[in-house]
Amino acid sequence: MKKLSNTQREDQDFNDDIEVVKESLGLEEDKEKRSILCAKLWHAYYHKGSSCFDQGDYKAALQQHLKALEFNEYIEQEGVFNLLMSLGVEYEKLAEYDQAISYYKQLLRLDYIEKDDRALLLQFIGQCFDKKGDEKSAYENFKELFSINQHYDGGWYLVYRFAKLAYKYRDFYTSQDYFNSSLKIIPADEKGYIKSSFKCIGYILLERKAHKEAVKYFKRALKEKTRTDSKTDSEILSGMAQAYFGLNKFAQAIKYSKKALEKPHHEEISERSYFLLAFCYSAKKDKKKEEHYIEKLRRLKPNSPYLKDLL
Repeated sequence: MKKLSNTQREDQDFNDDIEVVKESLGLEEDKEKRSILCAKLWHAYYHKGSSCFDQGDYKAALQQHLKALEFNEYIEQEGVFNLLMSLGVEYEKLAEYDQAISYYKQLLRLDYIEKDDRALLLQFIGQCFDKKGDEKSAYENFKELFSINQHYDGGWYLVYRFAKLAYKYRDFYTSQDYFNSSLKIIPADEKGYIKSSFKCIGYILLERKAHKEAVKYFKRALKEKTRTDSKTDSEILSGMAQAYFGLNKFAQAIKYSKKALEKPHHEEISERSYFLLAFCYSAKKDKKKEEHYIEKLRRLKPNSPYLKDLL
């Protein structure tokens, strides 16, 4: 006869116990005693699901916790909260983000939800939206989270990610604050995120016409040596060129525009660099080079709005 493993034996014992309780429940007519049996089923399914979760079997954990959910009305508030949270996390682990968000939102609607738990749930909801590519919803949930607790400790990446999303949706003051906060806690070996933070702050300062400060941050970004996409360096160099252009330092603007073009770069960098080079050479009364870069810009993008500023 084949021997059962410890896990198989535990599963068999669990199933046997469950069947005994269910049989008793089917025979019991007393309301109070039925409630006790239902609560016993909830605890059995809940703890079995939690055991599966601890073993990394999220699908099995979800199956057990969904069974426990059928008996939620017989359980105290803390148990209901823990079960709904477990279901949300399990769906998230299984990349079923809409389902995860649904359970997290159920928790937010509970009357007895604590402030810290609300903040945690907003983090989880925002992360689910981020994972499914809905950055606007992710940003809105992170924004609500930090409005509840400006110094919420959700890890360095959350702070960085919120700063990045705020930057994307042009909430520049918020973005700069949280990039600065992230720079205090990003691990030293995460140089790509440090470089990105300095770069974004530089561009925020350009938006605010703080060109001298922007130069400082772009220089700090360039000092961070990473193995990431070298197109980041072209963006930083282009930012430097714009900052010097804003300071009317045309020789420096020309220098960094050309450096940006030497690196692998996006079309946007070419467009911006050709404009700056044409404008700077115009300021330096070098008509030949000015026309050269105007023509390069025209060939690159005939409808570029920069052409209106040059012609």
